[in-house]
Amino acid sequence: MTTKRKSSNQRSSVVSLRPERSTMDIRRAALQDYDAGTHTATVQLDGSLATYIDSIAVAKNIAGAEMIAGRHVLLVWPDQANPDAAVIVAVYT
Repeated sequence: MTTKRKSSNQRSSVVSLRPERSTMDIRRAALQDYDAGTHTATVQLDGSLATYIDSIAVAKNIAGAEMIAGRHVLLVWPDQANPDAAVIVAVYT
């Protein structure tokens, strides 16, 4: 088996898919309310007694019938400085 050597003027085609710094966070929360019209929810993050976050997008693969107040959800939050970036990706009891 032979391998080709790259000449010094050829560029590598390897692309890094990992950012230099990742601020992505996965959080647990309690579902407080669900809006079927906009497919968004209001949640209370675990460990937070009085803070609610509203208008959180719900992943399209989660059926509205699963979004019952009091159930637990997982949020993927790519940028904590931007609450609009959070997405509910799972519902569990």
